[in-house]
Amino acid sequence: MMMSWLLTLPGEERQTYRVHKMESFIERARGLLFQSGISAGEVYWFDRCSSVHMFGMRFPIDVVFLDKQFSITKIVSGLKPWRFSYSLGSRSVLEMKSGESSARQMKVGQVLEFQRVEDVKNV
Repeated sequence: MMMSWLLTLPGEERQTYRVHKMESFIERARGLLFQSGISAGEVYWFDRCSSVHMFGMRFPIDVVFLDKQFSITKIVSGLKPWRFSYSLGSRSVLEMKSGESSARQMKVGQVLEFQRVEDVKNV
């Protein structure tokens, strides 16, 4: 059975995302290259990664860098196609719809929680 992940943001209101963890070499290399966009509430997670390139991309995205404890170290809102961004000391990268990080009020220093679940269709 395929395992999925949920990402929860801290705060009074429980905010969750459906997470696509990019694990294989092909998934990581392809990333979002052949997609036309990202849906609200969806996140692409690249573990063991501290940089993002937008070469070949067709739409801007928000990029959130995390350290080993899943604390936000840097947020890049609206990273445009054909750009590059990195964060020294970061361990993971989240890619999401442009504007999503500010709409969800993400801030540097927040600690995010990942939860592995078997089926998140009803979430």
